[in-house]
Amino acid sequence: MTWLWILLIVAIIAVVIWKSRTGWTTVFVGTGAQMEDAEYKYNLLKEQGIRCKLRSTDPQGAAVGMAGPAGPSSQGQYKILVHPDDVEKARELLQRKAGAIV
Repeated sequence: MTWLWILLIVAIIAVVIWKSRTGWTTVFVGTGAQMEDAEYKYNLLKEQGIRCKLRSTDPQGAAVGMAGPAGPSSQGQYKILVHPDDVEKARELLQRKAGAIV
């Protein structure tokens, strides 16, 4: 009976993790040199009420926005993921801002 409870708990945890990682769309991918651009776009989306996540694949494990002793890491990637319901709005906003900066 104990094994059944353990199996049930593991299954619930797996479903929660799977649900949190699926369905989100990547709207920006940049390298370490584009960290500031990724942070700007992420904050812009957040300010407009768009549900998004900023993910870093920095091999050093540095948190996004934290520079090391020699400045921002030049390795790794930064991704902005957007909730499925907000993808169109996010893309339109990022395109408008990109056109205004040029």
